[in-house]
Amino acid sequence: DGFRRSAFTSSSPAAKAVVDELLRSRVIGPLVARLGNTDQDVAMEAAIALKNFVSTGNYLCSEHSKSIIEFEGVPLLMKLLNSGDKKTHPHVLALICYLAQHDSNSNVLIKAGALTALQTIDPKVNIEYTELETLVPRTISKLQSYLTVEQQQTESSTGIIQFITEQSKAVVDTIGGRLKLLYKGLTVYLLRL
Repeated sequence: DGFRRSAFTSSSPAAKAVVDELLRSRVIGPLVARLGNTDQDVAMEAAIALKNFVSTGNYLCSEHSKSIIEFEGVPLLMKLLNSGDKKTHPHVLALICYLAQHDSNSNVLIKAGALTALQTIDPKVNIEYTELETLVPRTISKLQSYLTVEQQQTESSTGIIQFITEQSKAVVDTIGGRLKLLYKGLTVYLLRL
């Protein structure tokens, strides 16, 4: 009886796996699909529900955010942001911000244009919705720093590749020079025989 209780406590890995799989397949996936609904009210309600799954107060927020990414939620969110329905924007922005709290999502969000969207939103939205007042600037900063690190790694990789290429050329030139000397020496030796 004690084993059964411990296996299904909220912090138990087994319970976490069961709940995560049920939510992922039966709740998260269908909610992500609703983001693409032509009825803006349905899409907005889906964004609100998903926001609750990925907000930092949710125990499984990291897993849920990965599920939203895997179910192709980011392109649907960007489409909602680009739609003319302003009442959905705060909820979509908050959801994007919560998704960005997990580093593994940063690349997908940046490629989809989320950083640009966050940088160009109407400042009135941040003032009207207190949740966004600190969330948006913090997310912009986080995505920009991710982008900076990504660029530094790319530049560093380019520098390393260039260094290795130069060193390889130097080694090949040295070996080539020694082979020429060896060939000349061998030719002279063979001519003496």
